[in-house]
Amino acid sequence: KYFQDAENGMCKMDEDDATCPVGYTCERATSNSGTLYETEAKCCESMPWLSSDLCVALTSGVPSEQWFVADIQDEGCVQDCNAVEAAVPEPWCGTITNVATKTYASITECCSKQLSWID
Repeated sequence: KYFQDAENGMCKMDEDDATCPVGYTCERATSNSGTLYETEAKCCESMPWLSSDLCVALTSGVPSEQWFVADIQDEGCVQDCNAVEAAVPEPWCGTITNVATKTYASITECCSKQLSWID
């Protein structure tokens, strides 16, 4: 089961560190943990102010494959992906570090909505 960690934009698995699956953030739930959800997706959906894809990615440690602007000064979109396992060339991979980052399903959508002033 999972519970919200709204401050970090993710959900934590109700497990001890010793039994925590690779990539997940685990912690034993307490009476202050709030509602327990059956899946990370259900937990993430309970925080509508966050991108559900990003929340699941942060929860599971598996990149979201979503596109985002890592640095507006770089004037380009990058993909939240693992550079070693990337389906796109390594320079296009990045890691989302701010849970408020807007994400998009495609590079085209990212560029048109975030970098519209660039041809």
